[in-house]
Amino acid sequence: MNTLTDRLEYRLFDERNGFPALYHYEGLTTGELFARRMCDFYIKNNQIYSKTSTAYESDLFVIYLSIDSKEEVFDDAPTYEYVTLELREWKEYVDSPILHTIACQNHEEVLGYIGSDYIQLQGNEYEKVAAEIDEDRRAYILYVQPSSI
Repeated sequence: MNTLTDRLEYRLFDERNGFPALYHYEGLTTGELFARRMCDFYIKNNQIYSKTSTAYESDLFVIYLSIDSKEEVFDDAPTYEYVTLELREWKEYVDSPILHTIACQNHEEVLGYIGSDYIQLQGNEYEKVAAEIDEDRRAYILYVQPSSI
């Protein structure tokens, strides 16, 4: 029986230059691999990338990224020691305020939140807009807006 790989590579979606590798990881849990694949945005070294697609190449998961020059990193956002999920109200081109912070036990718990289209929070229902992983701050961010249903 085949088992999934624990390897992940982020590549720049740049066909002209052969889709160069940006970052490579080994030893990831299945939960972390799939949580990362669910994220629409990736932040590392103060650079924001947007996911263009994902692939599975025999023994390697690949996430293709393009540089996102429209968005900016949060200036005064906290950095965490453990797996943390921030739920933020989606605001375009301005800082999105934190609605709630969840200290998660593992990446599988994060996956449960970012894999959902709707979230109940303090008696209100929110709809998922996007998810991101910010490696600089060691956080996942789930952007939401009030549900229209």
